[in-house]
Amino acid sequence: MFAGDRNIANEFNKYFSERRKKLGREIPCSDIDPLYFVNSVSNSFIFKSISKEDLYHAIFCMKANRSAGIDKILVWLLQLAGTTILESLHYYIQFVD
Repeated sequence: MFAGDRNIANEFNKYFSERRKKLGREIPCSDIDPLYFVNSVSNSFIFKSISKEDLYHAIFCMKANRSAGIDKILVWLLQLAGTTILESLHYYIQFVD
């Protein structure tokens, strides 16, 4: 099965490598700076303070059966530890601010 999986992966790699080369030949050259199409942002992102009560509410109002997010923290695990780590978590969030 590993050999089969490797063959499939190699075929995908071959297809997309060839496709990239073909697209590269078809796209015309341009003297336009790509940054010309990017809008500049004058505002910066601002963190707002959160109270311990709001943090507690945010933790315990999440659906416990949801999958982990980008941080890989499971909601039910966060809720299980919620009251124990609330103070430290709140401090950390305020510290980031």
